[in-house]
Amino acid sequence: MICLDTQPVLWGIQAFASEGQEAMINRTRAFLKDISEKGEQIMIPSPVVLESLLTLSDEEIEKPQELLQSRFFIASFDLPASVEAASLLNNREVIQNLRDSGARREHIKIDAQIAGIAIVNGAEKIISHDKYLKSIVQNKISVEEVPDVAEQLNLLEEENL
Repeated sequence: MICLDTQPVLWGIQAFASEGQEAMINRTRAFLKDISEKGEQIMIPSPVVLESLLTLSDEEIEKPQELLQSRFFIASFDLPASVEAASLLNNREVIQNLRDSGARREHIKIDAQIAGIAIVNGAEKIISHDKYLKSIVQNKISVEEVPDVAEQLNLLEEENL
């Protein structure tokens, strides 16, 4: 099972990108298509759902809810995930280093929640472009950026080359 952080959800599901990140939409969509075709289950932690819905107006919120529930495993921040997140946050040295490097307390807490959910639900890895998440997980789970997925050309397209 692969866990998605907020940015891959925004890019791949909502087709939302900040200026300069537009190429990540197609890259993430190709990745999601590839892992879906391979039968890989995709987890989206509930804090990621919250963060991704913040980009939408009240009128737009209903549409992604249906899509998220029908195609993805939405994992809750329950007691076991809370305990795991607290364990990650209890490493004072790691947290202080993150704070010294500019991470906001709220950002660290949300990332710990996402990591706790992924870990207790048995995710193989978290797909994220968050510069702090690798430190927060403390090697308890792999954190990787959205990989480039080579899309095969249609045979008809190859004939026209």
